[in-house]
Amino acid sequence: MPPAAGPLKATPLARLFREMGARMVDFAGWELPVQFSSVLEEHQAVRTAAGLFDVSHMGEVEVRGGAALDLVQSSPAMTPRASLRAGLSTPS
Repeated sequence: MPPAAGPLKATPLARLFREMGARMVDFAGWELPVQFSSVLEEHQAVRTAAGLFDVSHMGEVEVRGGAALDLVQSSPAMTPRASLRAGLSTPS
């Protein structure tokens, strides 16, 4: 993929990833982590604990209006056990 023109876009987790020492790369105009430690250490961490994949660069939905908060809070992502697929919300 050719490098993006202009500054890279950053996900809400980009600053945390940089603070954690991630190796960040340009992926289709987004600054994304590709590695935090070694491949073996990361593999072992995911197998024994948990892994996180930041998908916030893959889509964005903007909800506006007087009932926006009610709509978002009633979405399936806000129900119990939905945290596996819940997105991060950022105010605009």
